[in-house]
Amino acid sequence: MKRFFVFFAALTSLFVFSYCNAPQKSAMSNQHYQYGLKVLEIVDQYLDYDISAEDAYNQLGEVIQRDDSLPDAEYGSNESLGNLKVESEAIFMHSHLLDLKYESTTEDYESLLQSRNELAGVLGKSGR
Repeated sequence: MKRFFVFFAALTSLFVFSYCNAPQKSAMSNQHYQYGLKVLEIVDQYLDYDISAEDAYNQLGEVIQRDDSLPDAEYGSNESLGNLKVESEAIFMHSHLLDLKYESTTEDYESLLQSRNELAGVLGKSGR
């Protein structure tokens, strides 16, 4: 009986720790989630050297210009916080790409990567 209890306690702990360490998607509108995925896609293309900083900056700028069509959530709701995080990280990454477009430094690259990983966390995706 003790073995069963110890096994059950260990198994339960394993599930709890696995769940806590898994990326969790924040509450947000579906449109914001799709918007965030598009931002991640563009930044990942740059980080994978598939596109230049200038191309990434321009593509991300086009996506950000269309964010006026994103829905507003009631101020103070869980969804509004998730929406705000997605939009603000997109703007931060756009700013980092502007810096990288003109002068590529390790600090700018690290800042972009940090913003990318923060957005990935909000979306429940893996960091790099």
